[in-house]
Amino acid sequence: MHTDTASSVTGASDWIVGPQQPAAEPADESSAPPVIIGVSPEAGARTWAQLLGLKETTISECSSHPVILVARSTLKSLAACIEAIQELAKTEELITGILVVPDAPGTLPKPVQHRIRVLQGAHPVHLVAWVPALRGIELTEDLAQHKTVAKARERVAKFIETRTVTTLP
Repeated sequence: MHTDTASSVTGASDWIVGPQQPAAEPADESSAPPVIIGVSPEAGARTWAQLLGLKETTISECSSHPVILVARSTLKSLAACIEAIQELAKTEELITGILVVPDAPGTLPKPVQHRIRVLQGAHPVHLVAWVPALRGIELTEDLAQHKTVAKARERVAKFIETRTVTTLP
């Protein structure tokens, strides 16, 4: 994984882009772990919540937890992400990052790249690597241990850990 500027958003490789925040200092031992919120039904939030050992929730149920938004790399899902950010702004919930799950392998379409740059202006964005093994299937323990799945999980966990006081399993 490497950190790069917004201009580098071209494909579904593991990049952290957008405002970079130093790791949070724990305010106390009871700091709440982040929760996962899918911004659209096809975003992949349930899979990533399971892989990371985090709770999947909704905007109306996420009080007092840092939020990780999960969007698919489609215009519709990224538009839903912007709407979720606006909704969360009303509740003053802390958005610690956005995971963008690729819809397909390869380079992202220019309109999708543009929408991601808009999101990067406000929040750290992690573009998850394309993992064919995760495409449209039920997550099993064997699949979670698959080399490419484990590598993607490790990178996403690092992205989250650098923005929260939580150490993921």
